[in-house]
Amino acid sequence: MTPLKQVKAKERCKFWPACVNGNSCQYHHPTQPCKLFPQCKFSDKCLYIHPNCKYDAKCSRPDCPYTHATRRLTPAVGLPQVLSLPHQVIVSAPPSYHQSLVPPPPTSSSKKQCLYYPNCTNMNCSFYHPTPCRFGMSCRNRFCTYYHPTPPTKDKLKWSKSIDTTVDKTKISTSSS
Repeated sequence: MTPLKQVKAKERCKFWPACVNGNSCQYHHPTQPCKLFPQCKFSDKCLYIHPNCKYDAKCSRPDCPYTHATRRLTPAVGLPQVLSLPHQVIVSAPPSYHQSLVPPPPTSSSKKQCLYYPNCTNMNCSFYHPTPCRFGMSCRNRFCTYYHPTPPTKDKLKWSKSIDTTVDKTKISTSSS
């Protein structure tokens, strides 16, 4: 192993767990859980596995100890500034601030919803898994951006007589005597 490859092997792959190179990647792919988590100070640089962040790419904490499968947005370069002039208040922000507020376009693999959702058990599934609304079908917010299950069709709600639930009347009359 060359000295350069040894150095890279000690550095965690920035694309892990979504690295397409797999075993041929020259960077380190974690295989064991971190024993220091959640007190681990290395976050995305740790050579061990941390649980996935529930906010993933939308996470705003720079020191988040969880794993982020998709790349996070870099924080805005400049924050809005309020300039006060006599009899006027002007709010301005650098152009990069406005651009950072626009969400990135979804990647090709995240456009398609997983066929097995919500029963998908593949931890490395690359398809989109929507975040369910905690209120489910009883959610009253018509602008809610979370996933809501579809109501059952009329056929599913119709009651149908089943053979197992019928009781023989002769058995009832003989047992009560």
